[in-house]
Amino acid sequence: SYLKAAFYENLDAAAADFFKCPDIVITLVGYTDSRGSQSYNRKLALKRAESVAVYLVSKGVASNRIVTISQGIDDSRQLMEFEKRRVELYFGDKTRNR
Repeated sequence: SYLKAAFYENLDAAAADFFKCPDIVITLVGYTDSRGSQSYNRKLALKRAESVAVYLVSKGVASNRIVTISQGIDDSRQLMEFEKRRVELYFGDKTRNR
């Protein structure tokens, strides 16, 4: 999975916000559309989240301060298929809420 350049500006802003609160963790949650098997989509969603993590690390965010999660297929909302293929970024460890 690759990261589109259109997202760099938003991710740069997230990295800048991270440096204002250096003790915080960033959680990245990857999602996919419904094409393909659940197994394939779980892996793909994780790859999406990891692509964002690699970019943030390249901007100076410590890798041990990033949590990546695969949600897999997003079939819970009335979104267009292209909207389901995404990574959501949260400040804080969202694994505690799952």
